[in-house]
Amino acid sequence: MNFERRKRISIGLASAYFLTTAIFTGAMVLIHATISCCGVVLLLFTAPLLLYGLLAHHGMKDFRRTPAFIDPADFGMSIGTANFIRNIGLLLPIPLLAYSMFFLSGLSWFALDGSPESVARTYAVINFDHKLFGHRMAQREYRRAARIYTFKRNYRLAQMFIRGGISCAEEHTANKPSRSRDLHYEAGRIAARAGDWSTAEFELSKALRISKDECGCDDNCKIVKRIEKRLDQIRGDHSLSTFDYACSTTFDTNPELIRVLQIRAVDNK
Repeated sequence: MNFERRKRISIGLASAYFLTTAIFTGAMVLIHATISCCGVVLLLFTAPLLLYGLLAHHGMKDFRRTPAFIDPADFGMSIGTANFIRNIGLLLPIPLLAYSMFFLSGLSWFALDGSPESVARTYAVINFDHKLFGHRMAQREYRRAARIYTFKRNYRLAQMFIRGGISCAEEHTANKPSRSRDLHYEAGRIAARAGDWSTAEFELSKALRISKDECGCDDNCKIVKRIEKRLDQIRGDHSLSTFDYACSTTFDTNPELIRVLQIRAVDNK
């Protein structure tokens, strides 16, 4: 095998390596964008994504055509120094690639399958990011896991992860009650999806109390109106479901009893 062919194979493998790094980093950037749309963390991952994407693109161009090789001696550099710099460049993506695979193994859509191994990996990723990026990132990752499990109708795990986010907010960011309020509101929505009306009403009522007492919001604030509207819906659905259950399970067809139940349902609504 001649020198030119060996170099072309080397360029092709390096291009595939950079492309793999860019793909995994891109998937991680997309997930981070859904968790936090701005901030240093997103910029920290977007910059190497663009870099390795460009390296992969130019590497493929050099692989397809006859590359123009540069003699390191033209820059006053020995062959050993040039190979050392090249090896360092090839080693730099390894930590980023390893973190991307670790992150995707715990917080990607397909990784959240509800198995004990998946739950353990998710907690490992959240705990690692908690130490690396802070409390806010951990709380948002708890919420992401809870939302995905809610969509997959695994309400038990959804409640478990959202409770983890609430505990993190109450322990580490007690001076920022809005974070705890948002997580309680999310917990109420999850409970409502699961049909757990009492838990939904409890969580939403707590979110409303935090908004008024700790965040200083008045009745005209959007978040207060949103929570009150959701509470009214929850109480109405709960009242109607209780009335339907009573009518379907009782053997007493007394019209007076049915009328009393209807009045109570309307009053509670």
